[in-house]
Amino acid sequence: MTTAPALLQVRDLQIEFTDRGRVTNRPVRGVQLEIGSREVLGVVGETGCGKSITANAILGTLPEQARATGRIEFAGVEQLSLPERERAVNRGDAISIVFQNPGTAFNPVFRLGNQMRMVLRRHRGLRGRAATAIIAERLSDVGLTDTQRVMNAYPHELSGGMLQRVMIAMALLCEPRLLILDEPTTALDVTVARQILLLILRLQHALGFSVLLITHDLGVVKATCDRVAVLYAGRVVETGPADAVLKTPKHPYTQGLVGALPGQSGGRLRSIEGQVPANFLGIQGCAFADRCYAAIDTCRQVDPDLRPVSTTHEVACIRGGEL
Repeated sequence: MTTAPALLQVRDLQIEFTDRGRVTNRPVRGVQLEIGSREVLGVVGETGCGKSITANAILGTLPEQARATGRIEFAGVEQLSLPERERAVNRGDAISIVFQNPGTAFNPVFRLGNQMRMVLRRHRGLRGRAATAIIAERLSDVGLTDTQRVMNAYPHELSGGMLQRVMIAMALLCEPRLLILDEPTTALDVTVARQILLLILRLQHALGFSVLLITHDLGVVKATCDRVAVLYAGRVVETGPADAVLKTPKHPYTQGLVGALPGQSGGRLRSIEGQVPANFLGIQGCAFADRCYAAIDTCRQVDPDLRPVSTTHEVACIRGGEL
């Protein structure tokens, strides 16, 4: 866990989907996360492991049929018990998000400047020249020099890379304490993606916000994150300093992810056989057991909690200390 005071603490977060009162899926099954002040935490795992829906729970944007239990403390305030109107105040203000596809994140019929002004009017009560000045400053911060043209543009008139920069600028308008990045470079080519990641790191150092980076790319984690939490089937299976987890992974799932990272395995890239379960209800024992090279009979009976393998490195595996 972090040594600095925690800005965000997630404890035993469980999310259930219901249909007419019947639980149909449980995509998050006791997630534990912690982010310190000015820290970058990477949350990694395959598609369907529960990364994005955990972010939605933190933001308070779960769909109507989803129910979250556990604790989410932000700046010392428990969030799940707050009325929706109070959580809505945080969104876009103290907590902001950058989505993976900039092309669908904006309203296509409004100019970008008007959409950014709506954020400042809602959260800061700013209008007119005061709002325009802040918008121009943020657009300049993200490397967009012709700020007037950008403000007058509609979303379809900008490239994907430029639009992603606008989305970052809008997310930072109110100087949030926590920025959530949900696969922020997935829709971009490699060169532009690198530029965006370097930009975010530069702004994070300059402005001092914390970052929750959701990704499936361990290369991105290696380049950007202080710590990492590895999710599998709705649970954190390994967490610790990014350097330690990537160099000496203790959970077989993390080992498989690292083995598929170019330059890490010393030869051919390895793959993890099998797939993430389609539904996490009724899982007995460790959800990874059927895909695990080291599984023993006990693994199919016990779903282990995180336990320390060092002062900062934890793993949820009954054999994690010996692998």
